[in-house]
Amino acid sequence: MFQKFLEQAASNGKVLLILDALNQLDESYYAHTLNWLPYTLPKNLHLIVSTLEGDCLEALSRRRHAPPEITMGPLAPEDRRQIIRQTLWDYRKRLDERPEKNQMELLLSKSESDNPLYLVVACEELRVFGEFEKVTERITSLPNDVPMLFEQVLERLEHDHGEEIVKSGLSLLACARHGLLETEMLELLRREGEEQLPRAYGRGFIEACNSICDLLERGARVRWTFSIDNWRRR
Repeated sequence: MFQKFLEQAASNGKVLLILDALNQLDESYYAHTLNWLPYTLPKNLHLIVSTLEGDCLEALSRRRHAPPEITMGPLAPEDRRQIIRQTLWDYRKRLDERPEKNQMELLLSKSESDNPLYLVVACEELRVFGEFEKVTERITSLPNDVPMLFEQVLERLEHDHGEEIVKSGLSLLACARHGLLETEMLELLRREGEEQLPRAYGRGFIEACNSICDLLERGARVRWTFSIDNWRRR
């Protein structure tokens, strides 16, 4: 079926298909063997895939005609700056880059700032920080690595929304195989005597999880799930 889909797409012109994070595929039906991925691609179609080290990468390497492999190294300094600028500017925010108060370089001094995941989560934390005059202090307080940054984000969520709702909400998302609708989340998080958690209260928590949840569109419905494997391990 996938082969036919690719052939149909390529019949209409040139196609570049990018499949990101193969390692995050559900392992049901032997998905990580990549037997579903065609060995021969249509003439007008080019395919780029990404994966972490592990069974998916090994499956690609075992193919009779193994695809060219490019190892992604740390981000270059200017690429890091561009990610920070663009991520914050999406919300019409930016860091001070003046020599006498260079917040950009302060963030780039973090040991894992060459990791795009670190930068995106760090920018999300700065975006929701409400004290403009203390942004430099907030950047200084950010941990140097991804695991500790995740820990800090969870602590902030618990402080802002309460430990119980954060623990329950993220546990539900971790256990839900295909994520949860917002209405399902509100119903499952309801307190005694409620049909569902009040929408205003529940949406505040859900929106605060923006850095760890993806919105997956299903028509007019929105489903929440984990966007990063690291969160499942916290």
